[in-house]
Amino acid sequence: MRLLVVSLVICLCVIVQGQPKRVAIIGAGVIGTSTALAFKERDPTVDVTIFFDRDFNETTSWGPAGLFRLDNGKYRKWGHLSYQRFSQIFKEVGGVSGVQRVSGYILSKNITNLISQQINYGDYAFDFHFLRAHELEQFPYAADEIYGIHYTSFTTEGRAYVPWMYQILKKKYNTKFVKQQIKTVNELADKYDVVVNCAGLNGGIVANDGDASNVYPIRGVILEIDAPWQKNFVYLDFATFTFPTINTVFMGTVKQDGRADLEITQEDIDGIRARYAQIQPAMNNVKIKSMWSGLRPGRDQIRLEMVQSEKSKAKIIHNYGHAGNGFTRRCDGGAVAAKCCLISAQYLTCFRHNGAIKSPNTAIWRALSPYQANNALKLFWNVLIFKGVFSPNSVATDVGALEGGYKHTPSGKPLQAPDIALHQVFEECCYKGCDEVSACGKHNGWP
Repeated sequence: MRLLVVSLVICLCVIVQGQPKRVAIIGAGVIGTSTALAFKERDPTVDVTIFFDRDFNETTSWGPAGLFRLDNGKYRKWGHLSYQRFSQIFKEVGGVSGVQRVSGYILSKNITNLISQQINYGDYAFDFHFLRAHELEQFPYAADEIYGIHYTSFTTEGRAYVPWMYQILKKKYNTKFVKQQIKTVNELADKYDVVVNCAGLNGGIVANDGDASNVYPIRGVILEIDAPWQKNFVYLDFATFTFPTINTVFMGTVKQDGRADLEITQEDIDGIRARYAQIQPAMNNVKIKSMWSGLRPGRDQIRLEMVQSEKSKAKIIHNYGHAGNGFTRRCDGGAVAAKCCLISAQYLTCFRHNGAIKSPNTAIWRALSPYQANNALKLFWNVLIFKGVFSPNSVATDVGALEGGYKHTPSGKPLQAPDIALHQVFEECCYKGCDEVSACGKHNGWP
């Protein structure tokens, strides 16, 4: 079972004028804590409160030990940020964080599946290569019936990684944790400036906007085994694996869409053992130390969307539906959040100090110093708009609905907003780390 994210998580920082923002985060699993950390790392003055309704060892994030890999090319850039983040954590913090660097193999009888892995992360994962014939001899398959890849990955042990983030949030950033069930985002909308829905499997219910029917459980089972000699991860067709973490080894898994029961059956255990024995017969009789089952929050695609509250001025951010990728995409999301901001239209007018936007609304920007406006302009060019993820109304409000409708390029030449795909400019700037507006402009074919 891949760690229920790294989000990915995606965390979003909302920058506004005036006093620090009050941010409420619903959910204290890996997505919620990653989101909180991204806010605080971006701006320590933001007042963040995390709401949770159960102890951490009762959540899905407690059980998984996630192995970084990426199946959906749509999230390639997010995955790259996660990989870089894990590498940094391992280098600077080490195993205390729950992150472990480990090399290993993915095997498949369908080479197309492995080619997609190469496309998704083969150019940035360390030591990535396809297995040669003599390397395949270490597995009990004929060389002409199996293919394989090798790369260096990271495991993230939820029961260590999330508490590590807790300690940073509490001790360094004085983040508040409140044990209270929040039934819908509307309960907090009139008390906070930003409400982030990281409620996992209950995300659709908490959203309270009709999305509950789109979220479904994905039942998973993993076995903790007594196999200290196992130093590499081994995956077969993305459903059968062993991988070592810092102090133990996990074997899995089952992936059952729509099934919500948690009792682990003998059929589950025997099925996992039998499938893995095809790869490594020595594991057939290995001792089981413990077992875990959980429900991943499934959805056709991750819901990462900002909308305006109907009952207040609060911004509502939905960040759920990560399925089995919570630990893989929490960092990419967190890193993106730390770098990139959503800035609502009423505050974008301040950028007129640098000639970035023409607008008759001069009251705000006249109140800003050139230094403040310059910093705001830099933030603006690092905005990330996820194409096809935010609602059209949200995008229109935050980007395209500025009065006058003109934006100036770095060279000072005006462009009409409809003539350029702004979200692509912002996305490339953030992911490629462009520090100069001109670099972003040139990269996207601006004058």
